Amino acid sequence: LESMSQKGDGHASKYAQRLLKAGSSAPRSDGHDAGDHPPITPVRGASWSDFRDNNSYRLYELIAQHFLASVSPDATTKEISVTLQAAGEDFEARGSQVVDPGWTEAYGANGAAFLTPGGVGLGPRLERLKKGQKLQLVRPSKERKETEPPELMTESELLGLMEAHGIGTDASMATHVETVV
Repeated sequence: LESMSQKGDGHASKYAQRLLKAGSSAPRSDGHDAGDHPPITPVRGASWSDFRDNNSYRLYELIAQHFLASVSPDATTKEISVTLQAAGEDFEARGSQVVDPGWTEAYGANGAAFLTPGGVGLGPRLERLKKGQKLQLVRPSKERKETEPPELMTESELLGLMEAHGIGTDASMATHVETVV
């Protein structure tokens, strides 16, 4: 962290400085280590001028941000769920509100988007509703749709499920995928 905070002109360097002042967290232990290689870890800070092109610098920043996120405090969200009734039917709306951005700050101003995949604005708006509050129904409409099959899995999703359910070994999983595909 110290070497990353001493040199650099990007977000990762500035965040490393803040993390040093606030104190870093120990890396989480609840992840999965496949043991096939150590994680990519930046060994020193870098500036844009250290790279031959913008893409190389952007890659460094992404690796540095990911490393910094791994030693940052946990993020906290508040999950909000509201059930509305209209025309005798129940409708549920769900949203999230960021309480503490934690590790997402390593990714800059838009880092909290990791915590609210459905959108940032819905959680705070749902929280303002009161139990029993009457709402005006705007532009009601009805659609007729048919069910659709789930999307096909990617190879990496299939391998992840195989690993999670203990199907095959690291050496045999690729062969199983070829057989299925």
